[in-house]
Amino acid sequence: METCAAAGLHLPAGSCELSLLSRADGSASCSRGDTTVLAAVYGPAEVKHSREISDKATVEVILKGKCGFPGVIEKSQEHMIRGVVEGTVLTGLHPRTSITLESQALMTFVLDSKDKRILASHTKGSFLSSELQKCIAVSQTAADKLFEIYKHAITRRYSKTSLEASAPNLWST
Repeated sequence: METCAAAGLHLPAGSCELSLLSRADGSASCSRGDTTVLAAVYGPAEVKHSREISDKATVEVILKGKCGFPGVIEKSQEHMIRGVVEGTVLTGLHPRTSITLESQALMTFVLDSKDKRILASHTKGSFLSSELQKCIAVSQTAADKLFEIYKHAITRRYSKTSLEASAPNLWST
């Protein structure tokens, strides 16, 4: 367990694995404590004629909850994530195709990997500004660790030599 000094909160240990799903073009599973996010990317692939965009790829985001069908909140979150994905993926390189992102859970804050700035957020309920700042600080600390784990997972996957024996404990303080 890790302590976030800025907010006085404890962060549970986490991990990340890549390419878990065989039929997806890319997939990842990230865990921290009791929360696991599983995401898959498909495409660029053929798009339905009615959804085709002539000068760029069509981006589709599908969020799946733990149970039941998606509701208004999930559709709103899908819309927010689609905007972030369309702004970061070079959709103009693959016109008249489809890129689909499926996710089993959702992070509240979407952070830039370099500067840890908030790209998008989704909140529900009322809270004080100081509480929001604490949540952002914790998210940024967690993002630092998650990006390090992701970087290590990429290096381990694409390295010519196995780095598993020398894998650092990235969650320790």
